[in-house]
This record gives sequence, C-alpha cells and structure tokens, in this order.
Amino acid sequence: MGQDRGVVLSYGKNIINIQADENWSEVVTKLLPVGKDGLLLPETYHQVIR
Repeated sequence: MGQDRGVVLSYGKNIINIQADENWSEVVTKLLPVGKDGLLLPETYHQVIR
C-alpha cells in the first residue's frame, strides 16, 4: 500500500463500474479573505461556487 506501481486506473479500460458517495453537509460556501496585518477587501464575503 502506498507504492507507485506504474498502473493507471481508467474507467472503461480496467475499471468496469464505480460508485461514489459524496457528503456536502460540511462544505464552506463563503470565504472571508484576510491579508497581511488584517487587510480586508471592500466586500465582506466572497461566495464560493462549486
């Protein structure tokens, strides 16, 4: 485990089926950028769009 064996996994090549579960319950949707010495932008928050 944790070794690069040079194998590339690719859907349709050597992966026939895959299922992924996503949990978006703790995703941050706003950022408050704070620069050096507490520098703030004129806008209060920047919305993050995924």
